[in-house]
Amino acid sequence: MEGDLQTDTLENNAKRATVLPSRYNAAEHDLVTPVKDQNPYGTCWAFSALSACETSMIRKGLQDTSFDLSEFHFAYFFFHTQEDALGGTAGDCTLLADPDYMDVGGADACTMFALSKWTGAAAESLASYPYEQLYTPSSSLAYQDVGHLQNVRYVNGSDTASIKRLILQYGSVSAPLCVNLKKYYSKSTGAYYCNNNTGTNHQLTIVGWDIRRQISQVAYVRAKRVPGLQKTATAKISAMMAIFIFPIRTTA
Repeated sequence: MEGDLQTDTLENNAKRATVLPSRYNAAEHDLVTPVKDQNPYGTCWAFSALSACETSMIRKGLQDTSFDLSEFHFAYFFFHTQEDALGGTAGDCTLLADPDYMDVGGADACTMFALSKWTGAAAESLASYPYEQLYTPSSSLAYQDVGHLQNVRYVNGSDTASIKRLILQYGSVSAPLCVNLKKYYSKSTGAYYCNNNTGTNHQLTIVGWDIRRQISQVAYVRAKRVPGLQKTATAKISAMMAIFIFPIRTTA
């Protein structure tokens, strides 16, 4: 069934909802942080995961839309592991096949394991994104975070009802897709639609949907600026999706 769901009851009803709104956009409820630019690096995986973490914390009333987690801190210490103070991560490492770690890429499975070690998430002010020049953060920053991952939910991309409930409950989901703007993006409708069983080459965050559009299942995406794909673009996603549940420890 499709219908209307009042904003103030979304979180309470999300888990058990049998009636879902025909349209929902978390950005319209001040649950989505501003879009940032990942250029010139291939770090969409870090942006997507931390975007979901930001939204989760805002949804729980722990932060507001000015909240900004550090994608560079996350990417750097994922590939440059540091032993924690208690020695629990002694011997852990990520082996790089390519020394250009900012363009190696990643996926939700990678981010899930990294965040579960509590390497991050850190504030953007601790390690700002190197737009102009890449630099090496101090190893002492590895475990200086503002919160800890508590749980991760995976759901199949074809299970749209579960995806909607997770967005209602947590504000967004992280999802992969195949980006080919020449083939799948329509400037006239602002929609991105790929219905082929292709591999994925990009990661984004889904913050809502609108089934009233001509595309059967439209999702509002927060793409962290893929050239040509705007914040308000829509997309058809068919893959495994993850929601990072991040009610975490907040530092004093």
